[in-house]
Amino acid sequence: MGTLFNIEEGRKLRDIGISRADSGAHEYWKECAFCAVMWVATEMEEYTTDHIHQKLYDEYRDAETPELRALGAVMREAAKLGIHELTERRWKSERAIAHRNPKSVWHSLVI
Repeated sequence: MGTLFNIEEGRKLRDIGISRADSGAHEYWKECAFCAVMWVATEMEEYTTDHIHQKLYDEYRDAETPELRALGAVMREAAKLGIHELTERRWKSERAIAHRNPKSVWHSLVI
């Protein structure tokens, strides 16, 4: 069947992409992003990365990075630490730059 419909190959490429995004992000931004995740997880039962981006914008405007996709790595790390878990649901993004694309809904485990 080749690699066109290869689930394992897809997972491998996803993980490579997340790793590249993470390595391209500034460390200070990643620290601020993790703080934003912690704050949102203690305040909201369910949320998307839109909420994390909003908190970053509101509280950590000095934190910048050329690689915003690194938020995926931050969200994964928070999941590994038991802060939240991924649900099967999606909400349409409210961020204009995201063009209303579906965002994964996360469920807090620390609220």
